[in-house]
Amino acid sequence: MAITPPILIVLISVLLVGIAIGALVGWLSSRPARARLQSEIEKDRAVHAERLQAYQDADGRLRESFQALSSAALNSNNEAFLHLAETRLTQSRTEATADIDARKKAIEELLAPMAKTLDQVEVGREHLRAPGTAADQALAPHAEQRPETELYDEHDTTDEAGRL
Repeated sequence: MAITPPILIVLISVLLVGIAIGALVGWLSSRPARARLQSEIEKDRAVHAERLQAYQDADGRLRESFQALSSAALNSNNEAFLHLAETRLTQSRTEATADIDARKKAIEELLAPMAKTLDQVEVGREHLRAPGTAADQALAPHAEQRPETELYDEHDTTDEAGRL
């Protein structure tokens, strides 16, 4: 059997019409599924957007909570540090005051004999300067017999008493 060209054209036309009808039926039958898939995608996008918003809100709340907690912890640590520093400073001041008082007392104890000696020297100097003492009266006749160069000057006596 041989296929003639007009039959071939009819067969190709029928085949093309069948393909077109099949495509149309396939397209028409896929519309509800496509619409269903499109609505599922939109629902998934909405759910994803809600979840993303919830995660962002939770992240913001967590950041605020962490910042508040860290700020409170930092303030607490600063207060504890300042209290400790103040306590140690007070303790150091007390120790320094006690040390200074002890040193002051030690210096006063060292200087007390010197002060006593200086008082005695001052009393001796005043005694030497006072005219008419018994020693001066006893030495007066002898002083007149000696030359003036051998007599002690009042300033020399004062200097020697100061050296004691």
